[in-house]
Amino acid sequence: MILGERLMGVNEEYMDVTPRAVFVYTSRFEYEQAKKLADQIVRQRKQWPFMTWRTNIPQQPGFEDFIDALDSGYFPPPDRCEVIDPDQPMNTQIRAMIMMAGGGGSIR
Repeated sequence: MILGERLMGVNEEYMDVTPRAVFVYTSRFEYEQAKKLADQIVRQRKQWPFMTWRTNIPQQPGFEDFIDALDSGYFPPPDRCEVIDPDQPMNTQIRAMIMMAGGGGSIR
């Protein structure tokens, strides 16, 4: 979440954009889906090995860049995922926002 606020005496909005982890639980990957994802990872590694987690350079992606660029068909749909925020494990508002956006719900 990005929180914006104005600081006293400053004409710019200050934003807290500190990245942090959340846990996403999915239904199990079926064999074909897992093989499709693994084949893409192997194909990319043959072209350029992953040297870091993130580079933000499209020509030399890190592993996270690579995963972010994949089509959503490589992963379970949002309605088959559960997101847990470790900073706010009892916050049901986050769960409601996810479900209203087309994701969330119980793992089946």
